Amino acid sequence: FAIEAGKKVRTETTIAQRPTSVGSLVAKLAKESFSDLSNKTAFLIGTGKIGQITAKNLKAQGISNIIISNRTYQKAQDLAQELDATVVDYNEFEKYIPKADIIVVSVGINDYLINPDNFASSKEKVLLVDLSIPRNISPKLANKPNVKLYDIDSLESVISLNKEERIEIINECGASPMIDALE
Repeated sequence: FAIEAGKKVRTETTIAQRPTSVGSLVAKLAKESFSDLSNKTAFLIGTGKIGQITAKNLKAQGISNIIISNRTYQKAQDLAQELDATVVDYNEFEKYIPKADIIVVSVGINDYLINPDNFASSKEKVLLVDLSIPRNISPKLANKPNVKLYDIDSLESVISLNKEERIEIINECGASPMIDALE
């Protein structure tokens, strides 16, 4: 009964359109920004858990070209092998910024890795996602007309709202007592 109810809620409501993880939300934002990801390039800087999950979600959404850079080259190589991606040297990451439509930064340094001085892109639209704490993409880049910038705080706010909306949908479906019983 529970499996059938879950399938019904997913297919007959908008619950599945409300991602509750950072990786799936970034992939959804990319899909909304570009609709067709098959000819887009994503550049992942940092291969921690959240970066890996995000890259896998982007790949699952159909992105064809992923570039990966990490301070530890072997970690980048391992993820690249899994995703059929390209690895670039961390010390040369700036060369690859102009090639990317989507840039996801997930590193832990105390400075802006991407800033107005090294951000050069002639792309019509660029999606920048800063998953780092502290921030590693300068907020000044949000002022560029071709840039849409998200940081971890704005993503977490959307996820929190999505979770609340999912609960409302579940309550509207009358599934709340079943979920309470499962807890």
